[in-house]
Amino acid sequence: MIRLIKPGIEYWQDYLTAMHECQRAGDIIEIQKNAAIALRSFRALEEGCDLPRGIVPCNHFWLMNGRRFIGAGVARRCLNDDLEKNGGHIDYIVRPSCRGKGWEAKMLSLLIKECGKHGIKCALITYPETNARAAEAASRSGGRVFDRVAPEASGLTINIIRCLADTKIHIQTWREPMFTFRTDTHISGVEVDLELSLTIPADKSYCPTYRFDIVKSGTRHKAGYIDLRIGFDPEIFCNGNIGYYLDERQRGHGYAAKAARLLAPLARAHHMRTVTITCNPDNLASAKTAENLGAKYLELIKLPKTSGQYKRGDRFKRRYIWEI
Repeated sequence: MIRLIKPGIEYWQDYLTAMHECQRAGDIIEIQKNAAIALRSFRALEEGCDLPRGIVPCNHFWLMNGRRFIGAGVARRCLNDDLEKNGGHIDYIVRPSCRGKGWEAKMLSLLIKECGKHGIKCALITYPETNARAAEAASRSGGRVFDRVAPEASGLTINIIRCLADTKIHIQTWREPMFTFRTDTHISGVEVDLELSLTIPADKSYCPTYRFDIVKSGTRHKAGYIDLRIGFDPEIFCNGNIGYYLDERQRGHGYAAKAARLLAPLARAHHMRTVTITCNPDNLASAKTAENLGAKYLELIKLPKTSGQYKRGDRFKRRYIWEI
């Protein structure tokens, strides 16, 4: 199973081995050997708080093929003047033993889609004009050359090629290999608790799903239910990772947002750091729930005819991204 994951302690030694392999091949990279320090640094860059001048918020990813570490990449959420000339939205490195086998294009394609999750319509990709492998990866990932930055403008000694790639050409699909449902059967909150009612295994067209009953704290009164769908695929793009239903008499109390926040640790345990939320354009209550969670509005999408939502009569969805 090919997937991007957030850096974590589980594959830290694999990461170090791959980066030392890159150094031996002549790549100029710095390696932080202390896992705790490195992971805190990655998290700080993701949160975007109190960053040094010239550093922009970004998300770090590792590309895995099953349990084999392939490479590391960065998706930047914004650019400064220097990055617009050389750097762009994406940086990545593939370990030497995996180069020339199509992994560069695969990683770049996945990182382009990550940029799309943060509202970036076209991802900027840059590379030195002598780097044939980077040029091939950019072309295979949908990148189109639009100009060259001369050495006097970039501060380098060689022309820099700049490409733009549409982040919505394809919808990224990822699922955890050897997925196992966790045993979080009860999640306690302040006003509401969650009780696991069922789990729905993945099939060819849908991600594995948890369903929790939303129960008023201190009672056995069920207010509704909430689903957490693990992964990302074309249906999640339209349907979102979170779905919920509240009894009519229980609406207007913010229970949906409170229940969603209780699910955030479970989502993170499955390597999710962003959650897609969608709602119908006229569903003001669901839009308010997304906004109360701090989710960022991305776009209004037209549903494809293959979508289950389209078949049920919906035509458009508002898409939000919630960083957890």
